[in-house]
Amino acid sequence: MNNSTLAVFDLDNTLLTGDSDVLWCEFLVAQGLQPPDQLALNARMDAGYRAGTVSVADFSQFHVGTLGRRSPGFWAPWLQRFLQQVVLPRLPASARALVAQHRDASHTLVLSTATNRVITALTAAASDSANDLPLLRAVGHPVVVDPDIRLLAEAQALGWPVLRLDRPS
Repeated sequence: MNNSTLAVFDLDNTLLTGDSDVLWCEFLVAQGLQPPDQLALNARMDAGYRAGTVSVADFSQFHVGTLGRRSPGFWAPWLQRFLQQVVLPRLPASARALVAQHRDASHTLVLSTATNRVITALTAAASDSANDLPLLRAVGHPVVVDPDIRLLAEAQALGWPVLRLDRPS
């Protein structure tokens, strides 16, 4: 068994078509668990994250606020519904096949995401942007998956391979 190869996968906008934090907030509003004005706040937070202008503290405080005041037991069935109704349909077959290829080769798999563990734990068990550059620079053989424009430019400048996953429209 070859456990010396580490395969690190980013979740949001890479394996997953979409951003799990954004999707979670939209799910909560659709289920009546958050007020509709949360969508505008979520959009501003997402824009700040993508631009690299939101602080870690502000990002964390906002998303912890979507879970606060309720117990893990309360959230368990909602997280299961979120996984089944929102996340799994957004994991393209090509992404699943890529992970399976590494799993079949006995590589050690790691899921990397800025999204909190409460939301992503189930996704990892079923198991992009310029914000990924520090991680990509740290690995031996980076492969950029469905990059945004800034990450694509960096990948091309550094000669990193770019992979495009087939995604449903």
